[in-house]
Amino acid sequence: MTPAAPIVPAPPPARGPLSQSLNGAYRAIVNAAPNDPGAAARASFLYADARERARRGDVSGALASAAAAWAEALAPSAPRVLAPAVPLPYAPAVQPAPAAAAPLAAEAASLPADLLVARNELLLAERLQPGASLAGAKRCYRSALDAYLGGNAEREAAQARAAFDLAAEAIAKAK
Repeated sequence: MTPAAPIVPAPPPARGPLSQSLNGAYRAIVNAAPNDPGAAARASFLYADARERARRGDVSGALASAAAAWAEALAPSAPRVLAPAVPLPYAPAVQPAPAAAAPLAAEAASLPADLLVARNELLLAERLQPGASLAGAKRCYRSALDAYLGGNAEREAAQARAAFDLAAEAIAKAK
């Protein structure tokens, strides 16, 4: 079901500056309604005020209210910043640290399942074989993290699987 357009009366035919302003405000309100109903509702009150002022003969007040309604309908309301569904280990806008300094133990709740599994396997391999060389597994894990932060899901999954496999091999050797 699509959101209903705000209930505002249609403007008069566009003949002069006032009717053109009312017409523009009306179109802006109707166009804003599906995307930003709050702005459309606020603009419709200003539009109603503009029509009332025009009816009373207050042309300059009507022009000002119509312009305000138009601006309110076109202006973005409070920025809609959508938080990621999963918090990122570090901000993607910030230049990532060199691969050697990339965090191995990132926040568990912020990673997808395949990265979590690879991370946990790496941590287990480090516990079982403290001196073992897990450089390849860590390199794959860091590459998977970079792919995740870059939005490349295919590469992230492949690298996480490779990190898991390398860590699992190290665990098998420890047993």
